[in-house]
Amino acid sequence: MYIGMDIGYSGLKLVFGDQKSSCTKKTMPVGVIEDCSNNGLSVGNADSLRVMVDDKRYISCVSPSDLGVSYARTLHKDYSNTVNYKALFHSTLLLASVPEIDVLVTGLPVDQFLKPENRNQLQQQLEGTHQVTNKKQVTVKKVVIVPQPFGGYMEYINQHPEMLNRKVLVFDPGFFSIDWALISKCNVDPSVLGTSVHAVSALFEKASYIISREYGGNVSIDQIEEAVINQDAVFLFGDEIDLQPILEEAADMLQENIINQLKATLRSSKSDVDIVLMVGGGAKMFESVIQATCPKSKLVHLEQAHLSNAQGFWDIASSK
Repeated sequence: MYIGMDIGYSGLKLVFGDQKSSCTKKTMPVGVIEDCSNNGLSVGNADSLRVMVDDKRYISCVSPSDLGVSYARTLHKDYSNTVNYKALFHSTLLLASVPEIDVLVTGLPVDQFLKPENRNQLQQQLEGTHQVTNKKQVTVKKVVIVPQPFGGYMEYINQHPEMLNRKVLVFDPGFFSIDWALISKCNVDPSVLGTSVHAVSALFEKASYIISREYGGNVSIDQIEEAVINQDAVFLFGDEIDLQPILEEAADMLQENIINQLKATLRSSKSDVDIVLMVGGGAKMFESVIQATCPKSKLVHLEQAHLSNAQGFWDIASSK
């Protein structure tokens, strides 16, 4: 059994199976809360999972918007050491429904991947035997950690092997951070790697501010996120709000900082970028950044961009 696991700040994306043609693909929400059902309190729905972490029971894969205003989103660089991350990892093992995993591949944001101690710590944390519920143990034999954008690149090259020799800038806007990497012939250029925290969560914060300014009421970040993910409407005082122009204005407010960071790393490249590959769930919301930074490069979106890293991680796992 091979697993490509992408535990993001906004979604858990999984690809698992023995053969690519029969792989299971899942996208789950990332809300995690301690299981208090013995006290008569219960949250979650039919898709939620109950797992154990350090001898405590948790309900995982719950939409954050269902957990109320008291629920605090995890938005910091130490995410992989949190109970939330560990509960979502155990949920991954539970969903795989096998006692043993041959290879699991996952990613770290670029700035964290560049520190060997971060890679080693996460690998040691994920390898071995895990008590995922009272009655279920799962053993992970081997874990491979890669820079987050590398998953989307591998999926693209598997779909388009003729692009192997091209210089591909992978641009991956996630909920907490935006990561980018310049890759050619499956080799990452160490001088063109970067991370910005002006990501989707910051975009939704700006959108929430714009709505408050223009409409005189409050729409939470979680509500905006859920509307974008589900392609639903947002309502305030009974009136529907058109999110698209608000998200575009919010992106404009963040654009300058991201462009400056991206251009600074691209100066290290000795030749121009052939292709900009947009991956991740927030890809379309940051197109203007790429158009301003790499106007002559070919812009490519993968189908199911939100799953592209997990699929690429699975591709790597199955080749080990």
